[in-house]
Amino acid sequence: MKNQWLFTLLLAANAALPLSASAIPMETAKPWQVQSLKGIETIYYAVNYDPEKKYINQLANQLAPLKLKMKPTDFKDEPVTTLSPSEALVKLVVATKENGTLWVGLYVSQRSQLARNSSVQYEAQTYKIGTLGSKEKVNDAIKDLCAELVHDFALARK
Repeated sequence: MKNQWLFTLLLAANAALPLSASAIPMETAKPWQVQSLKGIETIYYAVNYDPEKKYINQLANQLAPLKLKMKPTDFKDEPVTTLSPSEALVKLVVATKENGTLWVGLYVSQRSQLARNSSVQYEAQTYKIGTLGSKEKVNDAIKDLCAELVHDFALARK
């Protein structure tokens, strides 16, 4: 009886939520990740799977307000070249989870350097945001995530 009451309460709570990409739990960037965006002048960008080239075009359009040099690249060729300190690789990942939902995530990789041994440099993921949703909401999720990335770039420039 107690479990049935809890189940009914959870159903009622979920029914009250709007069905939009922004209502789905989202992984947001930590303050240090936002600050890591400072000084980026060139972005390489790629999508993990996009045979129709619609996500790569949407990604480019949504990132255009950054007014940075942008170059598309193939996800499989990562890293494209050894990134310079002013370059970053933005990866859009759309992946199906076990329960049929989709993970849509934006990742930024940059050249990093060990503080204790500055001769060691490597490509590292410095920024990650994402959300879960349905196949029908992928375009909305991409739009929302890109808007957050553009916003975070603006914060880093202050």
